[in-house]
Amino acid sequence: MSDYLKDNNYLDFLLKESNEKFQFIFHNTNDLVQILNSELKIEYINENAHLKALGYLKHDLIKFLSGDILHPNEKKDAQKFLKNLTEEGEAVREGRLRNKSGNWIWFSIKGRRILELSDELKYVILLREISKRKNAEQKLKESEERYSYITENANDLIEIINENFEFEYINEEVHKKLLGYSKKDLIGKKLLNFVHADDFLTTIKALKSGFKKGEAEAEIRFKHKDGSWYWLVIRGKTFQDINNKSKALLISRDETKRKKAEKDLKDTMKELKRSNADLEHFAYIASHDLQEPLRMVASFTQLLARRYNDQLDTEAHEFINFAVDGAKRMQHLINDLLSYSKVRTHGQPFMELDMDIILQEVLKDLKYSIEESNTMFMYDPLPKIMGDKLQISQVFQNLISNGIKFNDKEYPLIKISVESKKKKWIFSIRDNGIGIEPKYYDSIFKIFKRLHSRKEYPGTGIGLSICKKIIKRHGGEVWIESNLGKGSVFYFSIPKFRER
Repeated sequence: MSDYLKDNNYLDFLLKESNEKFQFIFHNTNDLVQILNSELKIEYINENAHLKALGYLKHDLIKFLSGDILHPNEKKDAQKFLKNLTEEGEAVREGRLRNKSGNWIWFSIKGRRILELSDELKYVILLREISKRKNAEQKLKESEERYSYITENANDLIEIINENFEFEYINEEVHKKLLGYSKKDLIGKKLLNFVHADDFLTTIKALKSGFKKGEAEAEIRFKHKDGSWYWLVIRGKTFQDINNKSKALLISRDETKRKKAEKDLKDTMKELKRSNADLEHFAYIASHDLQEPLRMVASFTQLLARRYNDQLDTEAHEFINFAVDGAKRMQHLINDLLSYSKVRTHGQPFMELDMDIILQEVLKDLKYSIEESNTMFMYDPLPKIMGDKLQISQVFQNLISNGIKFNDKEYPLIKISVESKKKKWIFSIRDNGIGIEPKYYDSIFKIFKRLHSRKEYPGTGIGLSICKKIIKRHGGEVWIESNLGKGSVFYFSIPKFRER
């Protein structure tokens, strides 16, 4: 009997100690613990944890079974949880509970059926808050959705390759659109299988360098599904995946059109170089082979007129004059064409020019025309510019000559002015001549374009075209403002600062 009492006392001690441990854990854990009876009614809760997490005491949680604190989208899940708990003895789910403030809190919920010593059926429910994890999962999901949307709707090719240079991901729609490939065509295949042979080494070097240094860039030709080659500029950046494996994110842009444009430009420049050579050859022919026969025609026709003067009638002399005049006009035309063609090919290096000195030299050259026409001049002090002396002189000479020639006044007046702008000088040559209609503003700068007959106003119709080409070479523009019968103002701009 003594030993029996001792054993019972010891068992009571152990039971009490175990119960104390349980009570300590029950009331001090951060997890929410609920004990339900066989009818799923709450008998016990650790109120401190419930109060801290949800703001509820035991009597508040009677609502738990009525579903008032359950998220409306999860009531079926809760019913399934209780069914599994009662039928299978355990259940697990994740769900949201509304706290006393009305906010939804995520919990991991686990339940287990237990049998007490009294053979009474009980259920233990453990709830652990997982809001931070759920928020992180939601943000990750949103990030993945944004990433998926961006990659699938981007204009660029986006790919992920592994260290073996094998495709693991592509934005399929863009690849189908640009290169004709689906995921099935590329995933698991090596990128190098689609690279042009001439770009193979460049690609390997860029990929190896990229995986070593973290980023790389290359310009390569990539094979289209139809067999044609597309130029791509590929930029890559490496990263470590969840398994700590090195991967590379590649973003490739289709540069086929740019490459074609570069090739076309190169071909055009080559053709332009050939054309310039032909032009040089033409200039030589025009200045020698064409001019010499014209001089001979004019000279021998004039010699014919002098030698047989008494034997020729008035009509014959008139025919001879026509022939001489035609030969001379042809010489002028050839000279003007040469001047037009040489604006770029035979221009002089730019140097500092004093425009006052340039103007005085031009007026000196035009002295005879000025005196014969009674033309009067007014001009402002002019600045210094950077330019080709001969060409700038030619612009002044052509525009001033126009002001003298196309003038029906007894005393023509020409005024030369300049206006300072932020980055350029704007020169103007104003006359009181016959003027032109606005509809002809553009056409007068076209080569051979004339508004008057040669009989009214002699000339080749190239002078203004030469001016436009010269000013364009100097980085400026030329234009006109005029009205019929009210004179004209020719403007041209020259940049203020230009490297020699």
